[in-house]
Amino acid sequence: MLFWVAVMGFFLLMQLPAHLLAGAEVHVLVMFTNQLPLSLLATYSLLYGLLPLLLVRRRVALFLSGLGVWLFVCWLLTALLRVFGFLAMSGHAGAPKQALQWTDYLTLPYTFFTVLVTAGVACAIKVSNEWYKQRQISQQLLQRKLQTELQLLKAQLQPTFLFDTLRMLHTLTSQKSASSPAAVLHLSALLRYLLYDSQQAMVPLASEVEMIQHYVALEQLRLGNQWRYR
Repeated sequence: MLFWVAVMGFFLLMQLPAHLLAGAEVHVLVMFTNQLPLSLLATYSLLYGLLPLLLVRRRVALFLSGLGVWLFVCWLLTALLRVFGFLAMSGHAGAPKQALQWTDYLTLPYTFFTVLVTAGVACAIKVSNEWYKQRQISQQLLQRKLQTELQLLKAQLQPTFLFDTLRMLHTLTSQKSASSPAAVLHLSALLRYLLYDSQQAMVPLASEVEMIQHYVALEQLRLGNQWRYR
């Protein structure tokens, strides 16, 4: 609705200079009975009939052929509306009847031009919207791909570390080592971080440092005396 209100306002503004400077008549009735219906028909047939052939189906040859037919039909309808308006005005009560002269077609290019401009602007808006939507979809797919790759990388790294740590806990508990409770606490804190905090977009630096400390403590327990020589 806002688009068509803007179109009618544009048609009206195009007539105001001649009206203000030369006193020409403002053809408001012609706008609503001639230009607006033809613009509606031409615009929506282009947007929902021909344009999907180019944007969705990628049929360029069929689109160009249909565009040629669309231009011819628009010109024909514009000419018929011009003739119909002339005949209606000639048969109006009190108006002298005149024969249709070739000079009566001089206003045809103007009406045809306004129809093409309206349909072209609407087409440009739709193409821009489709391009923006496709760009948003591409960005979302790229983000999902990166997240999936990150999750796969985590899935590849976590099991190895988890199995090594569990094997180390089994060794400590079998030996009844005093370090077993500390190892369990370090592992639980590290798993809590990996399962919950790492899923967030941003985490505090203190949490990262604490995670590294738990990891280093587990490695120290796993490697034992070998840690000193690394």
